[in-house]
Amino acid sequence: ALMGNTGTVFAVERDHKRFKRLKSNVTKHGAINITPVCTDFLKISPTDSQYENVTHILVDPSCSGSGMVTENLVNNFQSKNVEKIKKLSDLQKSLLRHALSFPCAARVVYSTCSVYTEENECVVKEILESHSETGS
Repeated sequence: ALMGNTGTVFAVERDHKRFKRLKSNVTKHGAINITPVCTDFLKISPTDSQYENVTHILVDPSCSGSGMVTENLVNNFQSKNVEKIKKLSDLQKSLLRHALSFPCAARVVYSTCSVYTEENECVVKEILESHSETGS
């Protein structure tokens, strides 16, 4: 709505079932400027002519979902799986690092539905520190 159906939004989803739902929602809502793409975001080359001029990126990665309001919210906090959180945070860092490698990216937004610092503050802190060290 904010873009007034101008510009192009590439909505990248690697899961085929979720991609079908994404395409359906795009069509249902008449969003003619959204191009759904079924692939792994990490496999998209930042220098690919289709994506090299992307200026804004929203990174909304898979996460633990610990911040989702459910009937089992209390159980979500009590059953924190440290190994799973580590794997998710590693993936999240890879996705965020990749987003920042797009040459025209002026703004990158990172969002999860997790309440764990390992998936939020720690991810952002590590990426910012590594970016400032490399001068990127």
